[in-house]
Amino acid sequence: MLSRVLVLVAILAIKPASAQAYSCPNKPVELRYEEAYRIFLIHVTRVTLDDSLHDLFFSDRADDDEFRESIKPVLADYEILEDFKGDVSFKPKLIDFFGIGTGFAGLYPGQYYLVMLENHGDDRFPGYHVANICNTPFRHHRLNVDSFQEQLNAMRALRDKEH
Repeated sequence: MLSRVLVLVAILAIKPASAQAYSCPNKPVELRYEEAYRIFLIHVTRVTLDDSLHDLFFSDRADDDEFRESIKPVLADYEILEDFKGDVSFKPKLIDFFGIGTGFAGLYPGQYYLVMLENHGDDRFPGYHVANICNTPFRHHRLNVDSFQEQLNAMRALRDKEH
């Protein structure tokens, strides 16, 4: 009995921490497509830990060493494999922030991601766009997997419907 009580206490202690986790709006893919500024399929070719981006994005916390240590900015190099929506010349530098509560997308070399950007980015950081779990909803390490292709086919159908 005591062990059950301890398990319950442990679960309740964890719950408040998980309540502050990063969350994405629950929208159907058709609405996300409609609201998106730019949608494209990428293959990440390289990622670089770039501390100078910390200074750019978090200049107001430049002297906070604990904060610097808790969030790691990662810059991803990628190739666009397919465009679904938006200005094809818009190829932002994708930044991923590794850390708890950042919405870390996990941009890894060799992975494929469907990127759905809702806007052109933050005007304070021209040319950059932050990747997160919300704007990279579909990913896989293999391109020709049925479940991943189903998601891409849904995007293709929405794109073709527009034209």
